Amino acid sequence: MLDKIEGVEIFRNVCLKDFTTFRIGGNVDKFVRIYSEEGLRDFIKFCYSEGIDFFLLGGGSNVLIRDGRIDDFIVVKLEGEFRSVKFSGDGEWGRVFVGAGYSLPAFSKVMLNYLLEGAEFCIGIPGSVGGGVVMNAGAHGNELKDIVSNVFCFSRNGEKIVFSKDEISFSYRDSSLKGYIVTFVEFRLRGGIKEKIKERINEYLMYRSSTQPRGFSAGSVFKNPENTNAWKLIREVGLAGYRIGDVMFSEKHSNFIVNLGNGKAEDVLELIKIARKRVFESFGITFEPEIKLVGLSLEE
Repeated sequence: MLDKIEGVEIFRNVCLKDFTTFRIGGNVDKFVRIYSEEGLRDFIKFCYSEGIDFFLLGGGSNVLIRDGRIDDFIVVKLEGEFRSVKFSGDGEWGRVFVGAGYSLPAFSKVMLNYLLEGAEFCIGIPGSVGGGVVMNAGAHGNELKDIVSNVFCFSRNGEKIVFSKDEISFSYRDSSLKGYIVTFVEFRLRGGIKEKIKERINEYLMYRSSTQPRGFSAGSVFKNPENTNAWKLIREVGLAGYRIGDVMFSEKHSNFIVNLGNGKAEDVLELIKIARKRVFESFGITFEPEIKLVGLSLEE
């Protein structure tokens, strides 16, 4: 039984909109917080043996979760040791061991304190380290693959696996880590000068503030097609500012869908479908969502 697993805490009837940057999501019957690697291993093995589906919720960004009651899968949040940072020096380099539940902006700030450069771009990515590595999150011309050294995971049957960077296939907003449960990530960063690191962090924060909309969103909705930007295509097909219910494509950055207060998942999904249809009809380009759809499908 789940409630017998040490290091695992179970909550009932939890409203998921409180845990997502979109502020959208239904009430899940079982919401599980896991505090230790042993607890996570035992949880995964139990779910595998019982045929129970679960969804690992990181920082709550880049995700759209369906509305209504959710009782066909468990939602998992990594806490405790999965939100830790450990540092060891290596000459001019530093090795940093970070829990998958640690936030990327916090990681960027802590690296400033360690006088390590290379993680500044993470300041504007509102997600977790684990989820960020799986999707190879990036900004300002940098991606997490550039600073990853090793990734520690469990398979879906509870087997512990360590992947070196060379064993992982990284691509634009994707990686071969999908299907694994990331527990910890080891980064290798070069020593730097505090003032210069801080200057880059502030520069990235200012850029984010000037180019991205305020309010509740899940970040970029679509991946950028080759040789163009998704926001340009959305604007060219007349969808900037287009609204359904309480959600709309932002006029400031049209690859963002903003929840104006009481947004519904089905309305967001409809906006996504409309954009995909118009862009394909106008340019022959098939938009690929960057946000993860949970309990939802683009199929009619």
